Amino acid sequence: MTVRRASFRTRRLWCISAAKSRDHCMYHGSSSATCSGGNTDDVLKRRMLRELHDHWGAGHPGRDETTRQVQHEYFWPLGRAWIARYIKGCATCQQNKNLTHVTKTPLYKITVPENAPPFTQIAMDLITGLPKSRGYDTILTIVDHGCSRGAIFLPCNTTITGPQIVQLYYKHVYPWFGLPTKVISDRDP
Repeated sequence: MTVRRASFRTRRLWCISAAKSRDHCMYHGSSSATCSGGNTDDVLKRRMLRELHDHWGAGHPGRDETTRQVQHEYFWPLGRAWIARYIKGCATCQQNKNLTHVTKTPLYKITVPENAPPFTQIAMDLITGLPKSRGYDTILTIVDHGCSRGAIFLPCNTTITGPQIVQLYYKHVYPWFGLPTKVISDRDP
């Protein structure tokens, strides 16, 4: 197998000539030349990408631009995927890559004291948008975050106010468990 490069001033082109296998074929421009397959192909591809991607003058252009530059002059089966794997393995590109996704804020862990009685630390929420049933269209959920992880579901309407929620709590939860020390809510209307 012979590899020749055109002069630096014209273009950095690799002219590949050799072997028999049609499966490992690289096409240069309109003419085609086949490579012998296996490790020799990978050596040639890596050498070509070192010139078009890793070289100090190339500047690590990234996956899409490198693919465009390579496919402007060359084509081989599964070439785009091969180039993508090569770029993914480039340490310089990975270190300097722009992060396009927003970093997620970590979830806040609700701490519960040990041996806490039931319903001393609760979470309240309203489930709205339900069809009417017996005159109610919303459910108030009161969930224990302490020892039992129990939940109480109370029917109500979407027009419920803060004082009415307190009345529901006082009527259905307070007689058995008393007042909570901590209430977690998402400030539903």
